[in-house]
Amino acid sequence: MPQPCVQAAGREPGQGRYVAVSADLARARACDSETEAETAALEMGEGAWLVDTGAQRYQPATSRVADGEVLLHGDGFLDPARGVDGNLVVAAGRGNAPVVRALLGTGAAPDAADAEGGTALVRAVSAGDAPTVRVLLAAGARPDIQAPDGTTAHTVAARRGDDAVSDLLYRAVV
Repeated sequence: MPQPCVQAAGREPGQGRYVAVSADLARARACDSETEAETAALEMGEGAWLVDTGAQRYQPATSRVADGEVLLHGDGFLDPARGVDGNLVVAAGRGNAPVVRALLGTGAAPDAADAEGGTALVRAVSAGDAPTVRVLLAAGARPDIQAPDGTTAHTVAARRGDDAVSDLLYRAVV
């Protein structure tokens, strides 16, 4: 039987460096050991992700379960200098739902914003990525937050003509 993921001293529960994320993005399990996270990802089955939230810039941050193995996937865009919230906004803008789910699981704020005031949700809507929008909304991201220029996730979705994302945002506030 696989050992459970353990937390390092000084960290809040669920804030390990390595995060296994289910293929449907519904479950995430944070671990301090890559080996434990690989085991957790394998338990989650085909299509599950393993995200190294502490990856250095230009190093691959994600792996994926395929044919019963954890295979390197890539995504070397995480940068420790940006911090967890900054990386969340970048991942959302790239439409990378597994990394967004993992970063939220390690303490990123769902309403994190970049230097221009665009929230992670606005960036995900701009990317037109419904799975990332769903993950952020499920974590409590607010679609009504305005950037300094008055832009909200709703206005971006309307401008893009993205009915599917607009519907997700509407259902989040009803």
